Amino acid sequence: MSCLQTVESGVGFIVNTELLPVIKKVLDAMPGAVVVADERLSILCANPQANELIGRQPGEAQEQHASQLFAPESRQTFESMVGSLFSGETEQDTREMKVLRAQGASFPGEVDVDTLSLNGNELALISIRDVSGHRRIQNELRTSQMLLAEAQRVAQLGSWRWDISDNVVHWSNELFRLFGGEPSNEPIAYEEYLSYVHRADRERVHSTISDAVKKRAPFDMEHRIVRPDGVVRLIYSQGAPGLDESGELVSLIGTAQDVTERKANEAQAFQLALEQAARHEAERTKERFQFLAEVSEALSTSLEYQATLNKLMRLIIPAQADWCTINTIDDQGHIERVAVAHRDPDKQWILESIRDRDYLPHGDPTHPLTAALQEARPQLHTHVTDEMRQRMARSPEHLELSRKLGPTSAMLVPLIARGRAFGIVTFGMSDSGRHYTDEDLQLAIEVAHRAAVSIDNAYLYHEAQEAARAREEFVSLVSHELKTPLTVIKGYIQVMERYLEKPDWERDRIRTTRERLSTQVERLELLVSDILDVSRMQRGRLDLNVVPDTDLVELARQVMERFDDAIERRPDHVLRIRADGPVYGSWDPLRLDQVFSNLLSNALKYSPDGGPIDVYIQEDPSQAIVKVRDSGVGISAEEQDSLFQPFQRGAAAARGISGTGLGLYITKQIIEQHGGWIGVDSAPGQPTTFEFTLPLKPELSDQQADNRGIIT
Repeated sequence: MSCLQTVESGVGFIVNTELLPVIKKVLDAMPGAVVVADERLSILCANPQANELIGRQPGEAQEQHASQLFAPESRQTFESMVGSLFSGETEQDTREMKVLRAQGASFPGEVDVDTLSLNGNELALISIRDVSGHRRIQNELRTSQMLLAEAQRVAQLGSWRWDISDNVVHWSNELFRLFGGEPSNEPIAYEEYLSYVHRADRERVHSTISDAVKKRAPFDMEHRIVRPDGVVRLIYSQGAPGLDESGELVSLIGTAQDVTERKANEAQAFQLALEQAARHEAERTKERFQFLAEVSEALSTSLEYQATLNKLMRLIIPAQADWCTINTIDDQGHIERVAVAHRDPDKQWILESIRDRDYLPHGDPTHPLTAALQEARPQLHTHVTDEMRQRMARSPEHLELSRKLGPTSAMLVPLIARGRAFGIVTFGMSDSGRHYTDEDLQLAIEVAHRAAVSIDNAYLYHEAQEAARAREEFVSLVSHELKTPLTVIKGYIQVMERYLEKPDWERDRIRTTRERLSTQVERLELLVSDILDVSRMQRGRLDLNVVPDTDLVELARQVMERFDDAIERRPDHVLRIRADGPVYGSWDPLRLDQVFSNLLSNALKYSPDGGPIDVYIQEDPSQAIVKVRDSGVGISAEEQDSLFQPFQRGAAAARGISGTGLGLYITKQIIEQHGGWIGVDSAPGQPTTFEFTLPLKPELSDQQADNRGIIT
């Protein structure tokens, strides 16, 4: 602190240096910035806080007029305020003025002026406080309050506080406006708030608030209010408990928002969304029906099996898949891939390689393809992962091909016709990156259903064509087979008539002629019997007369003895039975006689150069196993596929081998009626082996029992 220490007689005011310590003590006792001036407002001294606040060095402000501390617009106010104090009009005065810093800058200051009488001298004590920070805070607070009020107005949201002990509710101005009243600083009673609530909602609102008070828990709800003008509005209210320091509930604090328009807009938006969804669904349904109509129309234009498959592929790709495969399954459970296609011609080879290398899950019940076929149930694999590809791969090469194909999503849909799953269509995504949904699966099921009917019709048509062709051949063949013995019989009858007209009967010639007639009659009887058997089998009425303890070895021996003088037998043929002993079972001996006769007859016919004909008979604990092996010309794989079908003779006709093509069909039906199985192992130029099994004690189904007689 610095104070004047000289006598200034020039100004007519003298301060004794003895007073300076007293003044110093007074200033030091004051915490704020203080400046001391005389009656003429000449600055005597200032404390360090004042020097720092106004930006001056110690002693720099001395002898200046105190009004120089303030901006020009504030000086007159300052001088007037001090004059009133010195004249006794006021005892103390506080004003807000602009205070100057040494560098010319100014700041808002709160100036407090008081007088001090000291040893007969009147001094002015000028206290200055920087209120710029306070002003800034006030401005910010005012701005925040304005922004909050504006935000509440825009959002139609007001705030409230319910003082529970006083039972009064303090509303913000906006809340008054929301409820249709004039803004007020006066609180309202809780009951008055409830009076605004719609009568139908009042009990629920009161119950909700009471529960919040009881449980000290937040709440939110929607309810209606009725404004004084009768307008009904929808309000969304929420609140939370206010607790004091001891944890006691003292208030509820919350907000209320008018959501009438928002709810109306939401309802309108929801209705619009429903309409758009309905329109989209209608369009999707229309597209779906159009697509299915195209599928039905395309598949109905042809009854050719392969043409139907090709059309199906063109429909599926690219509309429903990036690639597609069609697999069928036969009665033995063997899976065959009959069609493959990819939208990218450069990747078609991948599907063909998988097909040609037979990477199919034959007999693997864990594979999705097998499971879908066995269960006749479609499968949706939305995401196909590499782990799935590894699990389904049949070999490392198969896995590599699968990764090149790059499936990302797949659907497996069975082809079902006449109550049986005869195949499966695999829809696959890869390059497009799409993933199948349940909606895609439903459409695929519809496509597969139409495809199954069309493919089955094509298959039936093909079968019908084959059957018609076979029947035509059979009619021609049977006509020939019937005509041949009839012609021979007719000729022998004429010969016998000539013999009988002679006076002396040539008994040996007549006997020989009679035997030849008998042979031709037996041939006719056998042919007619075969035709009748086929007719019964195709109607499912083949009768079996089962005899217990029938010896299969003895039965084969008797049939073989009949072939000693058979027409088909050549001198070089050797007929042999290979068995360790009798094999007994419950079978129809007459029908099994047919089986052995047909198999031995075929073996002799297809071994024109002679050679051994071996019949192997053995048994295991549950069945008899029979093999008939010849030394003949062999049978190709193509012929084997239709070997057991009726009216099929294959290359036999081309080789000049006689027969009707019914023998093996009848043989298969007889064995299967017994509950057994028959197959063939052969190749061109190699011996042929027919193998069949018969259960020792077959369990008869109801239908089989109806068609079989039991001889005991």
